[in-house]
Amino acid sequence: MDSLNYQDVLEVHLKPHLNLFQDSKVIFQQDYASIHVFNSSKTWFQRQNIALLLWPAESPDLKPIQNVWGSLGKQYATVNELKDGILTTWENLDVNYFIHLVNSMKQRVYNLIEAGGKYIGY
Repeated sequence: MDSLNYQDVLEVHLKPHLNLFQDSKVIFQQDYASIHVFNSSKTWFQRQNIALLLWPAESPDLKPIQNVWGSLGKQYATVNELKDGILTTWENLDVNYFIHLVNSMKQRVYNLIEAGGKYIGY
């Protein structure tokens, strides 16, 4: 994916939901991946009046979604198998799993501080 594809994804999947936050300041969290910090991507967020919260790209301990990707970790032979596998697995994930991941963030941040910013094994 390049920065233009990324902006297309934002247009289709994020922008339609921004009206839900009309009276609030919107902050979008992303890491320093090149497609995220490319000037045209940053400009897209500025045009939408969205503040960015940049997150270290090399800190998977602070990204609960990495745990979700791990649970989707099967190898697939074709793109269609991959899509079907992800959709099926995603639909079968228990909401309590996501609640647990979100609730673990306070402890993750504490552990990361205690470890001096080094890997903490989540």
